[in-house]
Amino acid sequence: MSLAKKLDVLEANAAMVNNDNYTVYGMVCPKKGFTHAISNKTGSWSLTQEEPTVFIPAKMERAVTSTRRYVIIIGGRGSGKSIVAADIALCDAKDTGAKTYFLREYQSSIEHSVYSLLSEEIPRLEIQEGFKIQDRRILHNGRNVCSFAGIARNTDSIKSAHGFKRFSVEEAQFISKDSLKALTPTARKKAKKGLPTKLEDIDDDPTKNVQLMFIANPSSTEDPFSQRFIVPFITDIERDGFYEDDLHLIIKMNYDDNPWFGESGLQEELEWDKSHTSEAMFAHVWHGAFNDSVDDALVMSEWFDACIDAHIKKDFKA
Repeated sequence: MSLAKKLDVLEANAAMVNNDNYTVYGMVCPKKGFTHAISNKTGSWSLTQEEPTVFIPAKMERAVTSTRRYVIIIGGRGSGKSIVAADIALCDAKDTGAKTYFLREYQSSIEHSVYSLLSEEIPRLEIQEGFKIQDRRILHNGRNVCSFAGIARNTDSIKSAHGFKRFSVEEAQFISKDSLKALTPTARKKAKKGLPTKLEDIDDDPTKNVQLMFIANPSSTEDPFSQRFIVPFITDIERDGFYEDDLHLIIKMNYDDNPWFGESGLQEELEWDKSHTSEAMFAHVWHGAFNDSVDDALVMSEWFDACIDAHIKKDFKA
């Protein structure tokens, strides 16, 4: 990179760091309320005493700060996982100009994407300045920062997609094995110039990793998404509520992790489901559990569970 180019990048980064509108995330716990705020104004995430501009569930702090290649957010209804994923992408676009490709397995029209959610979140977060919502895309400072597509019918175009910091897949539990295979090699860092041992950076910020974010309510233990991203780590996820290694960050978010669930209007629906659906279905819908029950089964899975050590529970001879 030439000296002039390096100076331009440094000036651009300095301007970004000095931006008074840079997002300050406030972490909110369902039981403790607001706990702390973080910001990336200095180029690394740190605690700040500044007034938060965006509030999110405390359990999602890792998703904001993570540099892992795969960020997986799983859980049941009312968790707010889709909203938080949308907010992260929008704030990143506002702060750094980051582009996100919003995907799902099938998308017959823009109405079947998260376009509507993003359009509603921009004014709710009061970040309208710089954003322009168009019919099929969302711009920030004249740059297209939000693109939308269905993976199954656009495999070739997605394979050639570049310039995106993030690929965000909604309803990832429905993604096919072929789509998953096509998507994961696509998300890569931009190319550099020169020999392998003497590379010259040609991107403004080549150190940023391209990230794949999957948002899902897990379906069967046998589907491709679960086999790849949940089943191998399920013990840690169920024990700790998350799993993390050098490649993955997996967070389980449910309604009881969402401080705003009481304002969602879903409490009555939850109570009705608790009384009128099977334990297995309730756990799937509201707690993000696997749904491996067979439809119209004569013997429900919870009946089998009730039989385990029944002689001890009921104090009779086995």
